[in-house]
Amino acid sequence: MYPIYQSAEVKSAILRDPLVISPDAPVAAAIAQMSTARSGCGDSHAQGWQSEKLYLEARSSCIVVVEDRQVVGILTERDITRLIFQNFSLDCPVRQVMTQPVVILPESTLTDVFVTLHLLEHHGICHLPVVDEQNCLVGLITQIALLHLLNPLNLHTLVQQLETKVLCLEVEQAIQLREELHDRKQAEAKLQESEALLRLFVQYAPVGIIMLDRSMRCVMASQRWIDEYQLGSLSSILGRSHYDLVPETSEQWRQIHQRCLAGAIETCDEDLLIRADGTQQWLRWEVHPWFTGTHEIGGIIIFTEDIGQRKQLELSQQELNQSLERKVTERTDALHTSEAQIRQQIERETLLREITQRIRQSLDLQTIFETACHEIRQVVQADRVAIFKFRPDSHFDDGEFVAESVVEGFSPVVTIQVHDHCFGKNYSNFYAKGRFQAVDDIYASGLQPCHSNILAQFQVRANLIMPLLSGEQLWGLLCIHQCAAPRHWQPSEIELTQQLASQLAIAIQQASLYDQIQSELMVRQRAEAEIALQLRRQQALGAIVQRIRESLDLNEILATVVRQVKDVMQGDRVIIFRLFPDGCSQIVEEAVSDGLVPLKNRHWDNETWSQDILDCYWQGIPRIVPDVMNDIWTNCLIDYSTEGQIQSKIVAPILQDIRSGENHRWVAPWETNKLWGILVVHACREKRVWHDSEAQLLQHIANQLAVAIQQAGLFEQLQQELTERQQAQQQLTERNQQLAVSNEELARATRLKDEFLANMSHELRTPLNAILGMTEGLQESVFGDVNPQQAQALETLERSASHLLELINDILDVAKIESGQLELDCFPTAIAPLCKSSLAFIKQQALKKHIHLEIKLAPNLPELLIDERRIRQVLINLLTNAVKFTPEKGRIILEANYQPGSMAADDANSFSQNLLHIAVTDTGIGIAPNHLNKLFQPFVQIDSALNRKYEGTGLGLALVKRLVELHGGRVSVTSEVGSGSCFAITLPCEVSTTFPKSEIQPGTTVESSQINQPKSSLILLAEDNEGNINSISSYLKAKDYRVLLAKNGQEAIAVAQSENPDLILMDIQMPGIDGLEAMRQIRCHPNSANIPIIALTALAMKNDRDRCLDAGANDYLTKPVKLKHLTTVIQTLLALNEPATQSNQSDL
Repeated sequence: MYPIYQSAEVKSAILRDPLVISPDAPVAAAIAQMSTARSGCGDSHAQGWQSEKLYLEARSSCIVVVEDRQVVGILTERDITRLIFQNFSLDCPVRQVMTQPVVILPESTLTDVFVTLHLLEHHGICHLPVVDEQNCLVGLITQIALLHLLNPLNLHTLVQQLETKVLCLEVEQAIQLREELHDRKQAEAKLQESEALLRLFVQYAPVGIIMLDRSMRCVMASQRWIDEYQLGSLSSILGRSHYDLVPETSEQWRQIHQRCLAGAIETCDEDLLIRADGTQQWLRWEVHPWFTGTHEIGGIIIFTEDIGQRKQLELSQQELNQSLERKVTERTDALHTSEAQIRQQIERETLLREITQRIRQSLDLQTIFETACHEIRQVVQADRVAIFKFRPDSHFDDGEFVAESVVEGFSPVVTIQVHDHCFGKNYSNFYAKGRFQAVDDIYASGLQPCHSNILAQFQVRANLIMPLLSGEQLWGLLCIHQCAAPRHWQPSEIELTQQLASQLAIAIQQASLYDQIQSELMVRQRAEAEIALQLRRQQALGAIVQRIRESLDLNEILATVVRQVKDVMQGDRVIIFRLFPDGCSQIVEEAVSDGLVPLKNRHWDNETWSQDILDCYWQGIPRIVPDVMNDIWTNCLIDYSTEGQIQSKIVAPILQDIRSGENHRWVAPWETNKLWGILVVHACREKRVWHDSEAQLLQHIANQLAVAIQQAGLFEQLQQELTERQQAQQQLTERNQQLAVSNEELARATRLKDEFLANMSHELRTPLNAILGMTEGLQESVFGDVNPQQAQALETLERSASHLLELINDILDVAKIESGQLELDCFPTAIAPLCKSSLAFIKQQALKKHIHLEIKLAPNLPELLIDERRIRQVLINLLTNAVKFTPEKGRIILEANYQPGSMAADDANSFSQNLLHIAVTDTGIGIAPNHLNKLFQPFVQIDSALNRKYEGTGLGLALVKRLVELHGGRVSVTSEVGSGSCFAITLPCEVSTTFPKSEIQPGTTVESSQINQPKSSLILLAEDNEGNINSISSYLKAKDYRVLLAKNGQEAIAVAQSENPDLILMDIQMPGIDGLEAMRQIRCHPNSANIPIIALTALAMKNDRDRCLDAGANDYLTKPVKLKHLTTVIQTLLALNEPATQSNQSDL
């Protein structure tokens, strides 16, 4: 079918400059653009359109949302109306409310008007964006524009075109099309006729009519409405907001409009309208919604009718019944009066709240006063409002106005000092009780003449005075003055002023508190600044002293001091003035700023100073000279000061102790010190205000300089006296250097030893872990049954490995003690159980040699604050040695007794310390006296022959001595060869009441019988040593556990994520990612965050446990690990983790 209209004619309906907006712009911006477009006129783009109004309506009816030159959405008037009725925020971005996706039409396909209209009707839209080949926006097609393209005025041409083209149609189709076109033409004509009649009816209606759209913009209005509101012509109000046309519209009317826009109908038969110019008009009005062709509310229509004449008739009729009218009037007046009073009360309360809020917006008292004076004067319409403050020490007779607000023409009173000698006596108590004074006329109120005269000086004729209280003290007065004439103060004005005075009193208290806090803060800040300054000066003093003490060369010392003092004191020049015993003087060192005359090496002969200055300097008192030219003590230095441009200075004496027989003019009369010279700081550029702290700092430096000078002098004297000893001094220096090198080597050796011990501990414990693990597994028949001979071999193997482990532990303990790393875990411990358990430890060894064991414990032994494990180690070492060196059928006695302290005979306040003695006596081989000094040396045995007969490393007694000394005790030994030995330890202690009974709770353990552990738990073993892998995995499998293996940290992390084991055994030292980092990464994953982890390490060094627990381990075991104990720990952790696992599963 061929298009009825040519392509160019159809494209003429495209709006080429549609409104566009970014999707991130607010909705309010879109509304503003649409409103501006609707009110525009004379737009050049309207050329080619049938009317400018049609162009404005089409352009302002929607806005296209464009991003990166592409159409992403559209926003129409209907969308805006919907958002407003939904109370949607207009600040939200357009992106949230725009219609998307958008139906678009390529311009190349725009050839048939009916196809385009069908597209609009099919999608139920009124706007169609037109795009080019790149999908960029070129314009907008609207339904209104297409309909006007088809308006009846062009139907004749349309019919001719249709007749031309319909020849190709069948006869019935042609007739049907022609009838449809005829019907459309008739409908369009009737529509235009109806619209014209409606506009004529509205425009010339005898009542006020205005038709508004949903945005309350004028669509049509009658001439009566326009004339009543004096709005000019109809064209001047079309499209404008009703509230702009009638700005006096009340909130009540706005609510009526909204209800009618929602579908309501509002009417009123009589309503008094008060216009903006004050005129009154009686109206009858109705408000109806009007509907669009789609049955939607398009806006409202307001009908108004002037019923003034009718009301006049009614008033005339009312005058016929005067009595009834008077009653109605009285009641009406009473109602109005009540309403006015209520309204006035509400207004004053609102005003009070607003003024109070403005007062409280600041903590600055002056700002509060000025704001209050201005606001109060505006409210009460007074000539002056001022705030008067009393002087605290004037007994309320003196003060001044600190703030005011005064009408132009009357004299200001701010800052004027007021003295009223009768106020304090006659009025202060009155106001201090919170009372006020309201004077209508100062000349007719009985005021004291002295008071009324002062008021007259300020042009006051009537005043209202409110007290301002700070707590219970009278702070000042709130004064309201009427100056032009007398005035009667209304109760409402007095009440309002009272309330405002109360708010001002609160503000005064708050501001006073704020000022107090600020003052305290400033004091604190000044104190902190002073402390910081003092600290910097102390640091500077320390640095100067350190630099001085680094040298014994006098010239270098003096040069360092003047340079450092100049930097610290920020002076222009610093000099050291030396006084010689012969009366001469000289500036021996100087540090001076660029541009000033140097004074170094200036000297004076036969120097004489006044006795006052000397007395001051001999006492070590620095002197501040703020103005050198006006210093009476140094008039003789005027020329010198002028030449040096000296304005002010600080002088600090340099005092030294006198030597025997020294006597000259600089020696103090009391012959205790002498004046070596003075340290002086000059200010040359300008006069400077020196502080006492600076003078004290300079004096401290001068004192240190005196010491350094004396040391330098002594050094020089020693150099002169000890020239022959220079070679020895050189040797001493070399020896010191060698000693320093030796110390460094010793420190390095110590560090290497610690590293060696740690590595050796790891290297030894790792195979020991495999040996002991395999042994334990074999003994428990994990790998099958063993015969008695094999069991005996295994017992020998276990005993040997355990002995090796004990040696390793002893070596580590000695190393820890020597490096100061061994820390005691002390708590109150009962001695008797400790001794009995220690003796029980070696009981089996003693029984094998038929040695008789005996224990002697004194009754009521006190508790000691000791490390129970370490003291038990001491006792076991002593008892083990006793068993080792006691022949068969010998005897060993363990004794413990308490020795209380006693009062010293020569001092009633001195008591000896309470002591506990523990002794191990044996009938062994004994020790020769010449060998006793070797007993407590590590790795030393007293006789090589014994090494072959009795095994041991020689560490046991060394450990005993060091552990006892760490507890503050001592070890002693008595021995006789062939008879036996007695090793005794003495520990300090207090009486039993000093240390309460230990209430240490044992750690949480879970017995095997209490564990309801499911069988075949999955254990991940992260271990790189094959021996440990075989021993641990075999044992665990024998105990019905499933075992996964990982030989490095990376594998452990991966397996933990993929297999989700029930528990992880993590070796700490593995290649690549070590065990600590692996635990951290496992804990970071949600799936493995709660898996129990047991850390295994062979280092056994300080802080290993804390490092493992911090990395995420639940427990920590040191290699070699007892496999039976390991399974107990595993069962405990699995049992503790079971409730959490069940909880997680229930959550799932």
